[in-house]
Amino acid sequence: MSLGSRPSAPEWVHLLSFRFDPFEHLEASADPYLAKYFISPTPQYIVTLDAPLLVLAPPGAGKTALSIYVARSCWLGAGAQHPFPLFYTFPKYLNGRSAPTFADHTVHLAHAAAAALLISLAFRPELYLALRPTDRRAVASALQRDLRHSLSHCLRTLDENGNVVDLADQLDPSYRLSDPPKPAQVREFVAVLKASTPSETSHTSTEFEEWIELLLGRLGFESIYALCDGIDAFPETAAARTDVADAWLAPLLDHVETWAGRRVYLKAFLPIELESYWRTHHLRRTSSLPGFRLDWTVERLSQAIRKRIEVASEGKFDSLDAISSTAIRDLETLLASQVPPLPREVLWVARETLRAFSQRVGGRVGSALEPEDVAAGLAAYRQQRSGSLFGQLGDRLPPALPQQGALTTVSL
Repeated sequence: MSLGSRPSAPEWVHLLSFRFDPFEHLEASADPYLAKYFISPTPQYIVTLDAPLLVLAPPGAGKTALSIYVARSCWLGAGAQHPFPLFYTFPKYLNGRSAPTFADHTVHLAHAAAAALLISLAFRPELYLALRPTDRRAVASALQRDLRHSLSHCLRTLDENGNVVDLADQLDPSYRLSDPPKPAQVREFVAVLKASTPSETSHTSTEFEEWIELLLGRLGFESIYALCDGIDAFPETAAARTDVADAWLAPLLDHVETWAGRRVYLKAFLPIELESYWRTHHLRRTSSLPGFRLDWTVERLSQAIRKRIEVASEGKFDSLDAISSTAIRDLETLLASQVPPLPREVLWVARETLRAFSQRVGGRVGSALEPEDVAAGLAAYRQQRSGSLFGQLGDRLPPALPQQGALTTVSL
């Protein structure tokens, strides 16, 4: 869905003069404003670590948001002097009916690389325009062969409106870079790419190996980050049984060290239930796969709410206390302390509180949040949560780590 076709904002957004609803998207990949209010992890090196790794967390803890942050952080570097990130999201490429082989994984990784590269070059057209003609043709041929969408259709869409965000929405909504180019630059890129595209589609087989050579060789990126997410999205894998995980992940883990030697780093974002699997199974295959687990505190969750309010209000205020009566103090901390320590949950309860406020005041500008709004919001949140699958998932919180645990805790 393009930004222009999004549904109208709830009444409280207009009441507070917010630019948008900062609590709308419980799924990070759908949030176009995520980069503006994402809280960077501690330790920060997890973002730029040139090594394979596993990140474990319960549903709603921010695995997808962190993967998006890693990808966008890569593109803060100039030119191609940085890692090239691609999203390998299982639900997007796999049917869930059978475990993929390594050959299956590599085909899907090639498709993911093609989508990521076209979006990247559309946002950064100067990279493609600076290539030699032979390298332009190699890139165009690879895109034409391995994009799951028609390259000609993608270029036609870009040429018509010069809007790279629409292309990202079509290919992979998670892959949006900052500072999109001007339409004239986009159209120049489209014209040159069209002129470099072969008249006939190549019938050679899709190989991720060719993408490694293209990205690290012709395009000159420093490394490749394969960001793997969504293994728990299928009924077959939702329970995160270790035997299922072994069948799905083993083909990738078997090649972790070989890929790392070639500067290709697998970064997998997995459900917390796979902690025991990480501790045992993977150690039989590789000794170079560090593991991290996401851990949220009330303080960091409160900060997450405040940052969203600051961005949505365009800096007018950075706390709900600014629109609350004197009977309320530090509302963000209060809300964060009433829910499981997961960002998805605190976004949900904040939205319910503001919905209750809007219903009570009936659109009267200048009205203040009162304790009764907070109570109503918490009640609505608990009622909805208790009867939903999402609520059941939200209860699957990470267990306490043993004293000698091998996972490194990442604070968010």
